[in-house]
Amino acid sequence: MILGWRRLRSPEPPSAELETPANVAPSAKTRLPVRSGEVRRGKPAPSLARVALRGIVVDRAGAPVSGATVALAVPAKVVRSGTDGRFEIRDLFPGRYSVEARLGALTAGPVGVELDARARDVVLRLYQGWNLEVEVVAAGTGSPIAGADVEVSLISMFPGAGRQSAKTGADGIAHLPGLTFIGHDLRVSAPGFADDRRGPGPDLIERIPEVRRLRIALHRAVTEVRGILVDDKGAPIENGEVEAIPYQLGDRAQDEARTARTVGAADPHAGLRTGLGVRSDAKGTFRIGLEAGTWVLVASAPDREVTVTDPIFVDAKSEARRELRIVLGTGRTLRGVVVDGSDREVGGANVEARWLNGTRILGATTTDDGGGFELRGLPRAPIEVFAMTDDARSTPIAIDLVSADVEGAVIPLDLAGVITGRVVDDRGGPIPDAVITYLEERPKGKASLFPAVVTSGDDGRFRIAGVSPSITYFLSAARAQDGSFGQHAAAVHARGGQDVTITIPAGGAIVGRIVGAVDPRRIVVRDQQTLSTGRPGADGRFRIERLPALRYQLRITGAGVPEIYLHDVEVSGGRDTDVGDVKVEAGRKVAGVVLDTAGKLLQSASVRIDIDSRYAITRRTRAGKFEATVPSGVPLQISASHPQFGRSATQSFGAGGSTTAVKLLMQPGGTIRGVATSGGAALADATVTAWPIGPRPTEPYAAAITDDAGAFVLPAIPAGKWLVELGIPAFEHEQRVMQQGVEVQLGTTQQVDFDASAAPRGTIVRPRPERADVPVYGDEDPDHE
Repeated sequence: MILGWRRLRSPEPPSAELETPANVAPSAKTRLPVRSGEVRRGKPAPSLARVALRGIVVDRAGAPVSGATVALAVPAKVVRSGTDGRFEIRDLFPGRYSVEARLGALTAGPVGVELDARARDVVLRLYQGWNLEVEVVAAGTGSPIAGADVEVSLISMFPGAGRQSAKTGADGIAHLPGLTFIGHDLRVSAPGFADDRRGPGPDLIERIPEVRRLRIALHRAVTEVRGILVDDKGAPIENGEVEAIPYQLGDRAQDEARTARTVGAADPHAGLRTGLGVRSDAKGTFRIGLEAGTWVLVASAPDREVTVTDPIFVDAKSEARRELRIVLGTGRTLRGVVVDGSDREVGGANVEARWLNGTRILGATTTDDGGGFELRGLPRAPIEVFAMTDDARSTPIAIDLVSADVEGAVIPLDLAGVITGRVVDDRGGPIPDAVITYLEERPKGKASLFPAVVTSGDDGRFRIAGVSPSITYFLSAARAQDGSFGQHAAAVHARGGQDVTITIPAGGAIVGRIVGAVDPRRIVVRDQQTLSTGRPGADGRFRIERLPALRYQLRITGAGVPEIYLHDVEVSGGRDTDVGDVKVEAGRKVAGVVLDTAGKLLQSASVRIDIDSRYAITRRTRAGKFEATVPSGVPLQISASHPQFGRSATQSFGAGGSTTAVKLLMQPGGTIRGVATSGGAALADATVTAWPIGPRPTEPYAAAITDDAGAFVLPAIPAGKWLVELGIPAFEHEQRVMQQGVEVQLGTTQQVDFDASAAPRGTIVRPRPERADVPVYGDEDPDHE
């Protein structure tokens, strides 16, 4: 079933109204005079002479490293360093690039390089990264999936940086070496399974010296889309990208004017893409698996407008395979010229287009020797454009591409202020290769410049050019990773013309001793922030090193012992924090099964164990079974829940009762159904959710989307009092809702209808989720172990 197109919520709602310059183009072929009305036309293609990017790969001591892989993100080019550590990437236009190096688990960059006719070597210093092991299994059975594709991409200021891919072996494990501590987007796909995409994670489950492990369970695809990407003339598009993104319901009637200002005629789902989707082959074909839900496919290719399909509704009744043809049009074109402060054309300037007040890059190019540029495949929407060189940059300029192409845009490099500085350790020693991120700070209601990055040199010094002399900037410096799993960073504020010092304190350590009637070598101590692990020796002493100066939570686990959590462990730079003796005793085993209403073992049910009303732990069932270890000699309450089958009754156990054969039977519930209308017409594609009366959880118990007739069904709702909400989406973090209370009884159906035209005009903000009465710990994500 294909749902009709609806007005969608902006994926990057502006935090403030943009200060619009005088040279905004609101109509077709509008010329954009910068001062006197003169129009200059950018040339359609760069005519600058090609240049080469040269440099050297070295180790921590500065010695040349041969055989390292050196990669350019865009355009994608890869070379290897020679025996003298040197490398050269040829046939490049002048402009801004990001380059990185990797040798096994050693990694350098990404480093931003402003490439011009001046010959300057780039030094890439390798630091200890970490290796990611991704285990891919089938949900439900846990069987390894061989031949699955795993791809990661670094979340940074440099699109395409840090991209790696691998296939799982017969054991279902893929190995990706040399990752940095910065977040990554991750995508996993396999034939017959629904794709899994995560960000800004990945959510990693364990660090074992230089390895982090992630377990992902792929669900069987309910529907497999096999499609083809073509251009507007019907020719296949090779190496295009297709991502499946959950459909975001939008407001069709409210705030239309604001919607037009932020996304124009473009589909806001286009702004949600990560650039990490499946690729089309030489024939333009692609495959992508979808699980139950409502999805849109977002397709993109160089110099082509991003295209979003109609929503695709997938449920158990959907066909197993769908054929889809996606046409990528030419989109809008922007042509113009970049000039300096003296009104002279600037060749080799980098020009970027982004969503209005957004951060994702829509397109980038380099000006030719006459300062001209052309950006193609842009959305039919308001956008921001800015230009930069190594010495100056422009204020972002708002340009409206809703109606037609724009020619004659003049982008002046009007910001020439400079901030200089030095990154040092707490002893005053220079820190080379620190990444300094800077962001303009302005009062609420004013637009900010895009964040950008520079890197410190061997002497720890850095230079930030193209800042405004009248604006304060927030500068954050982070050490190169070098084996640390936490980010060692510090920040300062600065203005143009200032020279600042950023001091990054040394890391600290957490030490302690495991005592009690257990073998301490069976115990694992892990901090929950970086997942760094300390394993006690025979004397029970443990040590977790190289931790940033922060506050930590420690989790202590082991076979046959209850989990122990230590909170608010403060780490200071360069010092050991001793948590003292931690007593660990053998615990009480809790094991059992969860059965559905028909008495069958229930996969992925959530089991909650409340321990003496002090705290609770949770476990997910695998093949219907669960197991945990809790403290001895305390009363317990155990219950289970499942989004489809409802909840079980709560079972209570005394301090000494047997808990090794617990049987939790899901109770049959009732059904809530209804119809949503607005002004007498069916309200399709609206979200309806059910919430328990009482402390509000972070997620609804059940959710549904109204069909074309406005009807919805919420099955298997446990007996009790519930709050049913109809969502009327608006913008940003607010949502208008209608609410009705209902009491569900076993085996009954309750009718709840909504008339959205009777909703209050004001915006009702959803209540913030209330904190649970007791802390809850556990493995609520069944895909992680």
